[in-house]
Amino acid sequence: MHQAHIRSKPVPPQIATLWLAGALISLACFGFLTRLARYVDSLATWIPASGSFRFGLFHLSLALNVVHLLLGAAALIVAGSAAHCVPFLATTGVAFLVLVGYGQLEVHPILPDLIPTSSGSIWLHVVLALSAITAGLATARHQRSPSH
Repeated sequence: MHQAHIRSKPVPPQIATLWLAGALISLACFGFLTRLARYVDSLATWIPASGSFRFGLFHLSLALNVVHLLLGAAALIVAGSAAHCVPFLATTGVAFLVLVGYGQLEVHPILPDLIPTSSGSIWLHVVLALSAITAGLATARHQRSPSH
């Protein structure tokens, strides 16, 4: 007799990872839609030096939107395993902080499209980073044991 796979309720690290995935995918989609709404202007607004901003605060960047989308998709995949959620949240948060720090210290970043440089984008990425790290630390004790 075949046993049916019973899905268990997600644990807090998985829920936190899903929230991060939702935030990242939403940011990416909103960035793409904002740019598409203004497509007639020019494709030059995809590059950092163009001065194109969302709400006058967040710099538009095709590369950064793609990274947000891919990272959000990765978070959806990782959320399937509670054991991988906390390291993912912590690593993502630290990576965001490193990018923000690098953007502040380096006058001419090697990959300017991937570095938040406007004050709004910097604060957005700091909030995302601290939220991911805090969520990972706060939910770490709720991870399932490998036997579950």
